Amino acid sequence: MTLKLVPSKKRAFILKGGVATTFGVTVNSTELFLNSGVAGNITMDANADLSIAKILDAAHIARATAAGVTITAEKKGNAKVDLIIVSEKTSSLAETSAAKATTTEVGSGTVISLTVGPHTVTTTIAAKTSNASTIATALTNAYLTVTSTIREVTITGNASGPESSWAGLVLTAVDKGSDGAGLAVSISLDNSGTVSTTTDGTGQLGYIIGETRLTTDNVTKGSDIVFTVEDNDAGTIANSIGAQSSGWASGTIFFSGGMITSPSLELHSTLQTVSKTKAGSAANNTYPTESRGDVRIAEDSVAATSAGTSYSRIGWL
Repeated sequence: MTLKLVPSKKRAFILKGGVATTFGVTVNSTELFLNSGVAGNITMDANADLSIAKILDAAHIARATAAGVTITAEKKGNAKVDLIIVSEKTSSLAETSAAKATTTEVGSGTVISLTVGPHTVTTTIAAKTSNASTIATALTNAYLTVTSTIREVTITGNASGPESSWAGLVLTAVDKGSDGAGLAVSISLDNSGTVSTTTDGTGQLGYIIGETRLTTDNVTKGSDIVFTVEDNDAGTIANSIGAQSSGWASGTIFFSGGMITSPSLELHSTLQTVSKTKAGSAANNTYPTESRGDVRIAEDSVAATSAGTSYSRIGWL
């Protein structure tokens, strides 16, 4: 018989990125930050990366260790990405390239595929069109065919392009934590069904995913800070930082300042790694709204079954 590894408690919170305000954390009665050498709140920066550097100052890491915890901070919270359908398929305007400006034009002969994370959906346009809004709506409706409980993102029509004839979508990760960042988004065309440019179009589509025409930024990106506090002692008995959603101003963890304002900004998970409760499908991300990469439930060891070896002392008698 062997024992499975015992996980320690880990809690995670969303902090406002890019806000120059004060922030303080007290864990187990120890203030983690220093302000001019004195324990207290620190002043965050309008640049979220600089705020993270302040949080993770070596002195603050040391004070966290003294309080029995480990802290991390990453700019991965509330991730999203823009997807814009443009009026032309040309490298000067869109990610797709063409020798010359070619009008976006698709019809029933072109299968358009949209991939978000592990899920790919397809759609076609009934009649030939160059209307970017029509294409964007078709992509949105296609994604809605993914089972609602496993969708990685929500899609809204809020992104704006530099041309009125373009159409923009915002894909927002439903996991507000770090696993919501880095979801790959792509579009591809299959023109094998195009039989007539008169009815099916030329099978051309211009688009931009992310902040630029580069394909290297075609992923969801976070703008807020994911801040985690992990107990350095494993198991439920030694857990000193409380349970998730037990209150951000609890007796063990207390926040001050304007970076976090409500318990709703604490991330959650129902996964129990030892007992495998609500393990779900990792490949299909059965629990997309949970922040399983940031939050961990403390558990105690349980016996794991093993083949073992039978041994008898009867022969000693």
